[in-house]
Amino acid sequence: MTNKLISGINSYLFGGISQDKLRRNFYNLYLDISWFGILNGSTLAFLTVYAARLKASGFEIGLINAIPAFVNLIFTLPTGKWLSLFPIEKTVVISAFSSRIFYLFLILLPWLFSASNQITAIIVLLVIMSIPNTILAVGFSVLFSEAVPNEWRGKVAGIRNALLSLITMVTSIICGGILVNTKFPSGYQIVFAMGFMGSILSSIHLLWVKPFEVGHSDRNNRNERDLTSIPDRTINGSTKGMLITGMKTAFSFHILSGSYGRIILLLFVFHLFQYLPIPVFPLYSVNTLLLSDQEISIGNALFFLTVFLGALRVEGLVSKIGNQKVTAFGTIFMGLYPALIALSKYWIPLYYVASIIGGFAWAMVSVSLLNYLLEKVPSKDKPSYLAWYNLVLNAAILVGALLGPVIGGIVGFAPALIIFAVGRIVAGMSILRWG
Repeated sequence: MTNKLISGINSYLFGGISQDKLRRNFYNLYLDISWFGILNGSTLAFLTVYAARLKASGFEIGLINAIPAFVNLIFTLPTGKWLSLFPIEKTVVISAFSSRIFYLFLILLPWLFSASNQITAIIVLLVIMSIPNTILAVGFSVLFSEAVPNEWRGKVAGIRNALLSLITMVTSIICGGILVNTKFPSGYQIVFAMGFMGSILSSIHLLWVKPFEVGHSDRNNRNERDLTSIPDRTINGSTKGMLITGMKTAFSFHILSGSYGRIILLLFVFHLFQYLPIPVFPLYSVNTLLLSDQEISIGNALFFLTVFLGALRVEGLVSKIGNQKVTAFGTIFMGLYPALIALSKYWIPLYYVASIIGGFAWAMVSVSLLNYLLEKVPSKDKPSYLAWYNLVLNAAILVGALLGPVIGGIVGFAPALIIFAVGRIVAGMSILRWG
């Protein structure tokens, strides 16, 4: 039975692949994302929760969420030009280790600084590590396109998404148990150590991912490819490499004069209301709902479980009603997430209901949004069009992450979450009507 199971898994992961180099690339790409899932379910899932337990202010939590977008906006153009000067496989590995080595310092923070100084140190670390991480995000997208032939990209990306969701879910539950049964802040040091280990092992597997039969002329036309990056709980994964590479070209303002300008505006509104509540969630969960780390980890696990299960069904739904409607309905359902979180103060189980619904909604949006956008973009000028989307995406992340806690401080966190929920629903209805 065991041999048949292993044989079936191998057939699914590598069936039909005769070239050893391709099998090696796929194998290491699967292990890369598996180890990244440990990072995602530990450090990335609990960093803002840790900051909230250190009594970080709303502005500081917002800044932690905003820094990557801010750095992305600054370094996007030089990154695209810089990548064209060096071998992509070496650039990816160097940038991966350069950014992820800083996760080690998170383990040491409680021994080095007071609580308030730890928050400052976290912000400084994020600024520094976000620079090579921007290069990694762009470079990995290019490497993926060169290491995986076009006919295999959909399958490989789908398996990576599934592995990320499942391992993030399991890791989140384990981390919750560690945090509940270990004295603060030692539990967080263990969680951050798990994340550091996952990040380094993920980087090691990137060492063995190599371009597959890429000619000189093909390399010079990278910006015409459909690139795929590491997925994330936020929309900045599968789009980022292609979008940032496109920013090597100048922004063309005439693009916004047509229907594409309306779509970009609608997506800016959606992403704004997507990111406004994100810095509010950990503050509300810790300070208002008084959730334990175990309860937060269960919510994270339910979210990623339903992302995984929902993604299995979205492709069929897209074939029936199209990417625009799936994106719109997913956005509307995403509005239920902050609303139910706000109402959880009256009945805590609503927190778990919100995680389940939020996971399904995010599965719809994450699968369909990029394809919906690509349907509106002419293939001959893809970089210029997608550069505008990259700009509004990161602008929305930056504004939302900084403005969300401010609104929460003025009207209260629960009313703010209701406002953000309504904004998401309106954005979804607008995409359905005018998208």
